[in-house]
This record gives sequence, C-alpha cells and structure tokens, in this order.
Amino acid sequence: MKKKLLTLLLCVAMILAGLPAYGAATVAGGKFGADGGNLTWTLDRNGTITIEGEGEMEDFYYIEKTPWGKYQSDINAVVICEGVTSVGSSAFFQCDNVNSITIAKSVEVIADWAFHCQHYIDKKPVADVYYEGTEYELFCGIDSEHDNNPTLFEGILHLKDGSGDTIAEGECGPNVKWRLDANCTLTVSGEGPINDMGPETDVHSPWYIDNLSPYIHRIVIEPGVTGIGSCAFMYCHNAGSVSIPDTVGAIGNYAFSSCQKLTSVYIPDSVTDIGEYTFVKCSNLSEVHLSSGITELKEGVLANTALESVTIPNGVKSIGTRAFLGCNFVNVVIPYGVENIEFTSFENCQKLESVYIPVSVNYISLYAFSRCNALKDIYYGGNAEDWAKLEEDPDDPNELFHGEMHYNISQPGLSVKIKSLFINQAGNIIVTVETDNLPSMALLAAAAYSDDGSMTALGTVSGGKCILPADGAKTVKVFCWNSARGLKPLYPAQTAEVQK
Repeated sequence: MKKKLLTLLLCVAMILAGLPAYGAATVAGGKFGADGGNLTWTLDRNGTITIEGEGEMEDFYYIEKTPWGKYQSDINAVVICEGVTSVGSSAFFQCDNVNSITIAKSVEVIADWAFHCQHYIDKKPVADVYYEGTEYELFCGIDSEHDNNPTLFEGILHLKDGSGDTIAEGECGPNVKWRLDANCTLTVSGEGPINDMGPETDVHSPWYIDNLSPYIHRIVIEPGVTGIGSCAFMYCHNAGSVSIPDTVGAIGNYAFSSCQKLTSVYIPDSVTDIGEYTFVKCSNLSEVHLSSGITELKEGVLANTALESVTIPNGVKSIGTRAFLGCNFVNVVIPYGVENIEFTSFENCQKLESVYIPVSVNYISLYAFSRCNALKDIYYGGNAEDWAKLEEDPDDPNELFHGEMHYNISQPGLSVKIKSLFINQAGNIIVTVETDNLPSMALLAAAAYSDDGSMTALGTVSGGKCILPADGAKTVKVFCWNSARGLKPLYPAQTAEVQK
C-alpha cells in the first residue's frame, strides 16, 4: 500500500513539475511572418517576447497591428532568435517598458520605428542590447535607419570585442596612419600632423571617401601626433568621444564640425591654435576644456553647440565673430585680458541672463550680444566713463545690451585676501597674501598706514609675501592693480590691523 502511494505521489510531483515548463509560463503566442506563418511569437509571464522561425517579419506600421499589440505595456524584454532575418516597422514601437533587447546575427534588416520606445524620448534609462557580433557588424551589417530605432542603437551595448579586427586602414599624413576596428574606434598614430582635408584642399579624409564616417563612434589620437588638420573629422556624426594627446599643438578649421554625438572635449594645454568653426554644429557638445595656451577664440569655433558654461582661458585676447553663437549659456564671465569682442560673438544665446566684462576690453562690436533676449544684468569692471568709450554709436537703436549695468565689479572667481600678518623679531611687518585666478597683468602691493591715515610704507607683493617696516603702522592694505592700464584697481583693497 505504501509502495503504491509513494508511486502515485511521485507521478503527481512529476506532472506538477512538468506543467510550467512551457504552457503555464506562456501568456500568449501564435504564428505570423512575411510568408504568413514562417515565424512564431510567445510572451511569457516575465514579460519576455520571443520571436523564432526562419525568414522575414512583415512591416506593421502601427504597433496596434502586431499580434502582440494588446500586450504592449507588458513587454519588458525582446528576444529575436537565430533564423529571423528582419524586424518589421513599428514592431515594438512605444513598448515603454522594454529594458532588454537580444538580436541574433541572422537579422539583416530592422525597419523604421521597430525599436523606438517612449522611455528613450523621456531620457529614462535605456535598454541593454545583446548581440553576438561586433559593434561594426551591428551598425553596418544591419540595414536600418539608426536614428529611427534609438532604443536599440543608443542602448547599453553588450557585444563581441572587435578591437583586434581591422575594418580599414591607411595613411592620413606624411608619417601618420589610421585604423578603424570592429569596435568602431578610429585610431590615429604616428609622428607629425594629420593632413588638412575637405573643401579647402579638395581632398576629403580617407574615411569619408570610403563612406566609413557613419561607423566611427570613437576617435583616439595617440601621442606623437602633432596637429589635427582642417576638416579631418568633419561629418563623423556618430563619434561620441575624442581623445587628444598633449603632443598636439594645433587644430585646424572645421576639424570636428558636425560631430553631432560628441558631448565633451578636453583640449590639452599644449594646443596653442584652434581654427575657425572647429566644433560648429556639434549639437550635443555640452562640456569643453579649452587649452590655456590659446590667445584667440576664432570665428565660429564653438558656434551652435550645447555649451551651458565655459571657462575662457586667461591668455585669450580676442573673442571672434560667431565664436559662441547660439550656445546655451546662462552666465558668462569674460576674463581680464580680453580686449576685443567681435561681431555676433554671443549672438542668439537666448538663455544668457548675465555677463561679466572686464575693464581690459576696449572694443565690443555692435550685435556682439544681439538676440540675447534674456540678458538682464551686465557687470563691468570699470566705471561709467570707461564704459562710454566702448559705445560705437550710443544713438544706434541696436545698442550693445538691453539690461541693467553694474559698474566697478570685480571679476568673478578672482580673489585677493590677507592670509596672515605679524611683526617679526626685526620689527618688520610680514604680510602673506593669498590669491586665486590672478591675471598676468595684475600688480599686488601692500601699504602701511598710521592712525591719521597717512602712508608709512609701501612695497610690492612677491611670491605671496611683502615685508614692511612696522614703525607707526596701525593698518595694512593690500591692493590689486592693473599694471597695463594706469594701475586701475582689479579687486577691492583688503585691510588688516597691525597687532603689536
């Protein structure tokens, strides 16, 4: 009896164990396909939809026309199995909860809007994408409009490493070579500059001529390369990053123009010349480190980018025409040392609310800040008389600014303070001064004053320190003057009492 009962229980357990293997885990499924039934789909309880079979999927044009349309909000993972050769239009359009996509290497075509999910538009976390091939095979081997399937092609990619596989290679300078690997990384190496290219020379880059520019996702310039020629990486629309070594001294005109996926760039301090329109129309470029070695921001250098802030190097003397046209600045600080602000240099920066202009500026072109409709505060390092000299034509209806003027304002970020002050055994006052962002033409001086306000001693601050005789001194003031413009103050005088 016990043996029969044990056998019965074992059979029941086996039956129960076997039930969920397929049927109980499946929510829905069926046959479909371009040939009327060459593919099958199944949606399981975990929200994974699996497409199996051989051949093409039909185009749907609307998610509602797919067999799984009513389960649109339940789908969180898509698996396209080996044998399937295409994914039809709008197959998974606005499947908002998709966070994982697996694509077989047999897939040759992904039609428009197949993987255009709402969470991408809302900038929520994107999907994990699994593909057995390399990045180059995914982007080049599959026929698809990448911009129309952002959830797939802008996802977090899990791919086969293709760094050892060469797609193409050649020369791009007298002693400079290039190589594009299957990870979609363009590496430039050698000794010397990359050639000037593009319309200026009637010779395009080799990767442009070979129609490889769309498959360049990363640009790595190795140490040894000394210059980046004009138009070198123009129209590398999908290049999301660039590495520039500190052996580079110059970057040519339009070198990175229209690199629309580029979000940040670090330009090393070795670079002393950045050409005209170098980053124009890099529409997603929101962060840039400019080399401290440059003295000029040339025409259109960062025009029509997404920059929200920028630190202009202290050595810059001139800001060229259209240099920052159409950027997203809210506040701009022009450092002391800049002398010229050219025509339309900040035009159409529609979010710009405030700007600081140092007294070193002696020319501002009309329209330099035109169409900056949100601009309401202008902070100026000089006085009203100094400012009046900048007005080309005070009666012109296109005045330099529409906003409130604030005069005699110190440059933001510039600071001068007395760190310590004491009298040594020799009877001298030792003044220690701490500064930040001090321009090269600044002159620091310290003066001692008696009770009646008369000066008893004066000396320059060198190496952050000044020594003054203590006789009769009650207070010490530290001054920061502009040595190039008649010792006009750059920063308010700092005062400390002499403790005896």
